[in-house]
Amino acid sequence: MQTGLELRRPWASPEERLRPLAAADIQYREENNWQADVSLRAGIEFQRWLGSRNLQILVEYFLGHSPNGQFYTDNIDYLGLGMHFNF
Repeated sequence: MQTGLELRRPWASPEERLRPLAAADIQYREENNWQADVSLRAGIEFQRWLGSRNLQILVEYFLGHSPNGQFYTDNIDYLGLGMHFNF
């Protein structure tokens, strides 16, 4: 089971190039006794950074089970910085 939420300012004028955003993703898996895996992200989006493309710079936090194959039973948490280029 999975649920999520993304919040961003819904309006933007043509002159504005920055938009704040925040997101949460929560996943529950049977193999982990339905315990929540939580991913949180917040940052800014540069609109029309390259033509019509957007660039996001986000602080990311994850708390839950490893999503990597055989290690799915291991608990991990991390804080990181991510850069996402949307096509």
